[in-house]
Amino acid sequence: MPWLDGETVASIPVAERVDIARDLGAVLAELHRPAPADAPPNDFRGIPLAQREALDRPRLDLLATSEPEVAAVLGAALDAGLVASPWNGPDLWVHGDPHPLNLLTDGHRLTGLIDFGDIGAGDPASDLATAWLSFDEEGRRRFREAYAVSGHLDDPLWARGKGWAAALALAFLTVGGPDGELHDVARHAVRQLA
Repeated sequence: MPWLDGETVASIPVAERVDIARDLGAVLAELHRPAPADAPPNDFRGIPLAQREALDRPRLDLLATSEPEVAAVLGAALDAGLVASPWNGPDLWVHGDPHPLNLLTDGHRLTGLIDFGDIGAGDPASDLATAWLSFDEEGRRRFREAYAVSGHLDDPLWARGKGWAAALALAFLTVGGPDGELHDVARHAVRQLA
């Protein structure tokens, strides 16, 4: 996008994203604050994963016909997110789409979070999906440490975030063609979820 300076995190090798992971964890910890009662909901992000099953299960079944191993990985993560305790806190502000193509960097530090078209109020787990969409194990560790200051992080939230990563990877793999940057993000997520 010519109007933006810098590059997206997707252009940085995954192993070199650890500082970006820490930065993003801190940004989301600040963003995930209670939203006012009139904050806009989002029908696709920030909602309980169970409300997406009508979208996710057919995608999982479709993928199982062509890539059963990938479908098994995504299905296991999705199922773990579905059985995790639901969010019982107040609706928080949720970005809705913090994948690597919406993260700007000047090289090895996060300089911007763009595309607030999916912003809404709800469960912050959907934003935590970025831990698997954007980072490797070390990056996830740094992200999680930085995000922990929010006071929201617990095992059920992390499990729901992992389930959201599977749901988004399913969408990226089954909607649209087999090429493109979102497809690459999904393939990375599958490796991280395995």
